[in-house]
Amino acid sequence: MTAWVVPTGSITPYIEIQSNALRTTLGFTAGFYPGRTVSSVVTLLENVITATGLNSPPLQAQVTNYGAIQTLTSQSTPQITSLTSYLMTCSLINNNYSIPNTLISAFPPSSAFAEQFVFAPNQMSFIDIQPGSYGSFTVQFFDQNLRQIVMQDNQIVVLLIVRNKNDRG
Repeated sequence: MTAWVVPTGSITPYIEIQSNALRTTLGFTAGFYPGRTVSSVVTLLENVITATGLNSPPLQAQVTNYGAIQTLTSQSTPQITSLTSYLMTCSLINNNYSIPNTLISAFPPSSAFAEQFVFAPNQMSFIDIQPGSYGSFTVQFFDQNLRQIVMQDNQIVVLLIVRNKNDRG
């Protein structure tokens, strides 16, 4: 039975960032860090398998031996959340100037995670209501890509002001 071999030199671990949401969150491009390439890792594994046989644990070895602490800086700004804006829609609305045409307002997230969120626009916008009679209407929240946001807070307050076109004030 073959045992694991304790390395005699220093070994620098590496990480592979794949092409998924983690790379955007961390701000790194896909690849091996620090500085390994896929071909060097494959070559290393082939050499270890050849030297030890398929049924043996691999020797701890690496292509590059880093003698100093490695510091890596991301190539782009990390995005902890992919949410850049909220879109609020209402089924009564007929907004000719937006897609979707039910859009009432768009606003950025302005509070930290799990803190109270308050959005109070500094001006009112009056948008036409679709002609007809209504027994109910729906207000929904979406992200910037029109994916519905599920609110888990049962204390949400949305204030809508409805006025007649002929009213002044």
